[in-house]
Amino acid sequence: MRLMTHNEQARALAGGHYYCDDGWYSCPLAPDGCWNDAVESGRCNCAYEQRVIAIAVALREAEARGLEEAGMNCSASDYEMREWCRCQAAARRGGTP
Repeated sequence: MRLMTHNEQARALAGGHYYCDDGWYSCPLAPDGCWNDAVESGRCNCAYEQRVIAIAVALREAEARGLEEAGMNCSASDYEMREWCRCQAAARRGGTP
């Protein structure tokens, strides 16, 4: 089983571009788009990307705090090393990652 990256987790938690049954109010990047011709098509107007970034940053900060609290000063940039550090920290706590 492959673990989700922070960005994948953030996209899942952010929910997606705003969609309303009345397409006039939907984000242009929502699946059915926006019916309002005054809204620029192809450009998000619901702050979805900002939500994704904020959630991803919070996840990274929470993971870093958890690793520090477990005595693992791991700032690895590649995914496999971060996962190894996370697993090691969990093992030290006597739990599962």
